[in-house]
Amino acid sequence: MNDISSASMLSALPVFSRLDAASLDDLWRQGRLIRYDKDSQVFRQEQVSDHFFVLLQGLIKVVRTMPNGSQLLVRFALPGDVIGIAPALRRRSYPATAVSVTQSAALAWPEQAWDGLTSRYPCLLHAAQDTVSRRLSEADDRLLEIHSLEVEQRLAHSLLRLIRQVGQDDAQGTSLSIPVTRQDLADLAGTTLYTASRIVSSWDHQGLIQAGRKQITIADLDGFARSVLDGA
Repeated sequence: MNDISSASMLSALPVFSRLDAASLDDLWRQGRLIRYDKDSQVFRQEQVSDHFFVLLQGLIKVVRTMPNGSQLLVRFALPGDVIGIAPALRRRSYPATAVSVTQSAALAWPEQAWDGLTSRYPCLLHAAQDTVSRRLSEADDRLLEIHSLEVEQRLAHSLLRLIRQVGQDDAQGTSLSIPVTRQDLADLAGTTLYTASRIVSSWDHQGLIQAGRKQITIADLDGFARSVLDGA
């Protein structure tokens, strides 16, 4: 992991790109740098909300435990994302659990600083609002897909949505820039690990994708969509 030692780290994040050096220093001084090992917990669902965070480095997985005990993968948080935004939702506890997928680092501020910081730096509030808006939109899409599409089409939609968010072009096509397991894809599509693995293996065998361990590459996004989603 790259060294993080000053407010200059914030200037590289889109959420803070328009702030001047004095503002960045102020945000850095009021926050606390926290480093997370792989698979360590950032916060727990229903834990009393005491901090909110901006991810500086690494990858965070946000998961919600349902009443029946099953887990729903809500989203992946990338550097620059605001997480733990219970204050924005006027909640006193975190609505989900956040786990560090890789070694990660975040800047954390006390919950009581929310109103003051978002008033002084509206970019924080706008980032939180964008996060909530995206989550609601994605939840609507996933609910519609679960009730109207076959599982293979749901899995394809989930993969395409994810690769549009965190895909990067390379010589082989477009690859996920983050490690994603078959279980993650199953959770996103509302299916079982067995079913997700079987479908991904079938796509790989057909040459529609290149599937490796926690990695997927699609050579032709439009071709993949036409092949799998035809008639969706």
